[in-house]
Amino acid sequence: MLIGLIIYSFSYAVISSAQSNSQELHNASIAFADEDHSDLSRRIMHAFLPPLFQPPQTVAVRDIVPLMNAGKFTFVVDIPSNFERDVLAGRDPGVQINVDATAMVQAGLGSGDASRSSQPRSASFSRIPMSLRCRRSTLSCASPSTPM
Repeated sequence: MLIGLIIYSFSYAVISSAQSNSQELHNASIAFADEDHSDLSRRIMHAFLPPLFQPPQTVAVRDIVPLMNAGKFTFVVDIPSNFERDVLAGRDPGVQINVDATAMVQAGLGSGDASRSSQPRSASFSRIPMSLRCRRSTLSCASPSTPM
């Protein structure tokens, strides 16, 4: 009996645990509330590529909270109006990344991937150091039980 428990503990239990919890971001749903409709905002939106993310969809700002509470998207990126103009003028506009924290592994991994995906596009767009532009990114969490 003890030998059977040892075999189970060091074989099947380890294998099933390793296969059930993926520690990688894969096929995460993402949407954009693009209030700027500029070349820079389109570049940022197209930086989120498979297999990490599903093709991005556009949503209205007023729909962000209901869609996230319904579990339609894991990430919603809100790009404010005049974003490109502010970047080119040397100001520090913020981009809000809303993350559904009910998908904890995807939320943790994806928020970092989301920041990295947008950096090369906007860094190549101007000569302003990236640290100035990404400094004010915000992270919001949604849960079906607690509205944002």
